[in-house]
Amino acid sequence: MAAGAFARMGAFWQRLRARRGAFIAFNLVLILVAGAVIAAGVFLSLKDQPEERTVATEAPREKPAVEVSPDPSSEPSPEPSPIPVEPSPSPVPEPSPTPSKAPEPPPRTISMHPTSGPGNTQIELSGTGCTDGRPWKDPNAHTHGVGVTTYNPQGESVAGDGTAAHPDGTWRLPMNMCGGCGGPGDYSIIVRCIENESGNLIFEYPPQKFTKTSNS
Repeated sequence: MAAGAFARMGAFWQRLRARRGAFIAFNLVLILVAGAVIAAGVFLSLKDQPEERTVATEAPREKPAVEVSPDPSSEPSPEPSPIPVEPSPSPVPEPSPTPSKAPEPPPRTISMHPTSGPGNTQIELSGTGCTDGRPWKDPNAHTHGVGVTTYNPQGESVAGDGTAAHPDGTWRLPMNMCGGCGGPGDYSIIVRCIENESGNLIFEYPPQKFTKTSNS
């Protein structure tokens, strides 16, 4: 009985081993089929994707910087500075009119020659400034004149003469030294500027001296 039992047990293990080998073989077949399916799927997915090509592209060159001048129209215009308001100038008082001055009379001069000689010697007297300085409308009007008086050495009036003065106050008078009016000596000749119409004295020139050497 023991031998039969061992024989049955041996047969059982053999059947078990055979089943086990079939099971392992079946699993290997499943693994292979699954691997084939996976490989086929990967191949198909790779085939559908476009082929990537690596193209060497040249690096873009940097363009030189171009200076752009600012557009004056784009710049904001500066605000106008406020115009200073100058204060109104204070009124300048007008100068009061200066009263016109009367023209000054010309210088008063007198000359005589000769200054010595015998009686009846011709003397020439001349002078300037015989005027009162007033302007006259008529340049030819003779409003002034000179009166000449000769005095002997004793101071007595021995002769007289006269002439009109020009509007500018100048005058000239030729005269003779009296011969029979006295003996030799120093004679004084006095010339006075007078106004013709009224005879008023304007001024008197300095005395002139004539030395009489003889009566004739």
